[in-house]
Amino acid sequence: MARGAEIAVVYGGGLAQGLALVSFPAAATILTAADGYGFSSNQYGSIFLPLFIGSVLASLLAPTLARWKGLKAVLLAGFGCNAVSMGTFALSSTLAGSPLVAFAMILVATGLLGIGFGSTLTAINAYAASFFPNRSETAITALHTLLGTGTALAPLIVSLLSDGGGWWLLPLAIAIAAVILALVALTQPLILATATGAASLGAFEVARALPRRFWIWIAFALLYGICETLFGNWGTVYLHQQRALLDATANLALAVFWAAVTIGRLLVALLSTRISPLLIFRALPVLITAALVCVAWSSSAVFGVAAFALAGLACSACLPLSIGTASSETPRFVETASGWMVAAYMIGYGIGAFAVGPLRQLADLQLSEVYFGAAAIAVLLIVLANVLVAGSRAGTAPNSAASTRH
Repeated sequence: MARGAEIAVVYGGGLAQGLALVSFPAAATILTAADGYGFSSNQYGSIFLPLFIGSVLASLLAPTLARWKGLKAVLLAGFGCNAVSMGTFALSSTLAGSPLVAFAMILVATGLLGIGFGSTLTAINAYAASFFPNRSETAITALHTLLGTGTALAPLIVSLLSDGGGWWLLPLAIAIAAVILALVALTQPLILATATGAASLGAFEVARALPRRFWIWIAFALLYGICETLFGNWGTVYLHQQRALLDATANLALAVFWAAVTIGRLLVALLSTRISPLLIFRALPVLITAALVCVAWSSSAVFGVAAFALAGLACSACLPLSIGTASSETPRFVETASGWMVAAYMIGYGIGAFAVGPLRQLADLQLSEVYFGAAAIAVLLIVLANVLVAGSRAGTAPNSAASTRH
């Protein structure tokens, strides 16, 4: 039975990770402003490449490290990288007048954030599923609700602090929080409640042992990552540059998006105690498709903010329900399922964050056209979601998988 301090570290880590992850998109207008860092659209897109690479590598390697050194080592590594990342980001504000140096520091910071995100999320997802094995989908959705709370708060905090030039206080506070979480984690056992029986297996052996159905979950997480990142990383740039809305309005839309993500996750966590989470899961990609079209058509402040609110509700529980269900269906390999699902999501994140800039330049596309074209990806999500739900009803439902543990 997990102790309160262990649960606090895991769920507190989710909140801190949400704040850290959105700290860069929340500062998008500062990073791209002529009187700020002065990054071009391509430069802004490229700062997420190290984050993408670091998070994918960390997510893929974290399960192996967990089998060798324990999942606690993965969690501590994640907290440490997050602390250094946020400290570097805060320090870069003093060198914004030296664009090349500041750009290099931002690349280092996002790379470390990627490693921290991949490691931390792999660990806390696995711990949440292990702490509450009979309700792993709900436990992970609750965890991601806190993560979403952090992502919703970050744009608002940056907007409030930027008026006085003190936006850098947010990454500094996150760095301090990460250090405190690591120190508390060192005093706790943080041992998985469920033994996987796979400690001696290598990555290739684990991959062969995973059911074919798991790779459909991987594909879903990847495609979902693309859609979410278009909303979360490019929303402020789109509304400010193409739709000519004020910085404050663009940041409000981003904050509303992440707030809706958080509210949606909370609602799903409550509703999933009464109805099957997979029924909710099947409906979400339909809403994502509608949200992409609405964002592409938005031309006013009210419509733009409303479209991003719909997007947040649509995205809310897709990832936590995916990770929770995939983990419950593969109880022997809970760390691997968590890590590789995060890796797939981050590959989608990388495509959405890094490819948009070059794509716009090569094809001379407006961001509205990118959003509209991405609806085709959301249609694929609808197809995969129905395949996964149908498979669960055929006898691979999470509850069936969970019952085989005991």
